[in-house]
Amino acid sequence: MLQPTHPLANYLGTPKDIEDLKQKMKIKKQLEKRTEQEYINHLKRAQVHTPLLTMDLPEKQEEEEIQEFQIEVKKQVEEKSQNGIFQNKYEKYEYLLQKDNLTKDEQDWIKEYENTDEYEQIYGEDKEVIDA
Repeated sequence: MLQPTHPLANYLGTPKDIEDLKQKMKIKKQLEKRTEQEYINHLKRAQVHTPLLTMDLPEKQEEEEIQEFQIEVKKQVEEKSQNGIFQNKYEKYEYLLQKDNLTKDEQDWIKEYENTDEYEQIYGEDKEVIDA
């Protein structure tokens, strides 16, 4: 049985109190985990269908959310890298300007790029020459 420990032992206690608190917290977490696992095993033995068994534990849900987020970030990075060919948007812009036949998506991309701040900073002064 766990003996009670003062909640502020971690801040106000002696090193012995702090170590005692850490050990008790560790034991408490182990007991919680063991109880949860025993409950799940009991339900499985009893073949009880419950959403708890079909639903992942919060830790697994968080892992799946992290993986989904990583997948989304990778997709965004791939889109930003312009199909992995160009490192910068201006490189893609210059490539598309030299290309003879442009698809509708490429034409739309050029129009969108020409409205960006990056375009203004790089081609701002040259724009008048190009348009003329």
